[in-house]
Amino acid sequence: MLEKGPIKKRKYQKSGWCCFCYNNIDKMRKKFCPRCGREESEDNPLIDEFCKKCSNMSLIEEYKDPKVRICTNCGSYYSRNSLLPALDDDFEENISKIIEEMLIPKLKFNSSAEIRRVETEVELPDKFTPAPKNNPRININLFVSGIYNKKILKEKKTISLKINFMLCKRCSLKDSKYYEAILQIRPNSENVIRFVNGVIDQRKDVFITKEDRLKEGTDLYITSQRYTRSLISRLKEKFGGEVTITKKLYSQRKDGKKLYRSTFLFRLSKPL
Repeated sequence: MLEKGPIKKRKYQKSGWCCFCYNNIDKMRKKFCPRCGREESEDNPLIDEFCKKCSNMSLIEEYKDPKVRICTNCGSYYSRNSLLPALDDDFEENISKIIEEMLIPKLKFNSSAEIRRVETEVELPDKFTPAPKNNPRININLFVSGIYNKKILKEKKTISLKINFMLCKRCSLKDSKYYEAILQIRPNSENVIRFVNGVIDQRKDVFITKEDRLKEGTDLYITSQRYTRSLISRLKEKFGGEVTITKKLYSQRKDGKKLYRSTFLFRLSKPL
């Protein structure tokens, strides 16, 4: 028969062993990557039970290289065979914006993720000299953030993109001797010449490719016959005078169509 007496409390009840146990339990609750053993953290969330390094999941699944063609003279660029104006006056900033404009629609994102933000960073090579037929490869850093399985993920991907530098059709015409019409101003008038240069400078599809200063007046060689015809009307309205138009055959296309160059003689009724 056992003697009755005070019940002795077990040591672990006072020794804090349970706190130690709870601490170990807390550690046991943390998750680890089964492949590399790295512990899950805010910067290293587990993706489908694996860490970012070991997981095959990506916010960006694939992309297609856009064909980037940029004019070195005016900064305009081709998109779907259409020539679009430059996006920035600074040439390097213009390149960055064009790449972002054309590359992001070519990205295919993970359909199971909610993409929150996409940013691009363009790394231009050292000693970078944009010139026609100079087609460098440029590294583009993509920074993507999104939500996948209720976890916020951030991803960086670097791709290499080829840039084609060239002269657009307009700038090629500007730098050539091509013309469709001659505007003859008689007699010489700086007011008229200044007005013509001013209105043509405002356009990006018409250029004066040659200017001849003669004793009797000035001849301006203009790349668009249609625009020169409308310009003559503006000159008559602003300065008065008379107009004489003559045509001269200069070429014939393979389909038999004849091509003419026109000469527009604008004669002032009195010197300005």
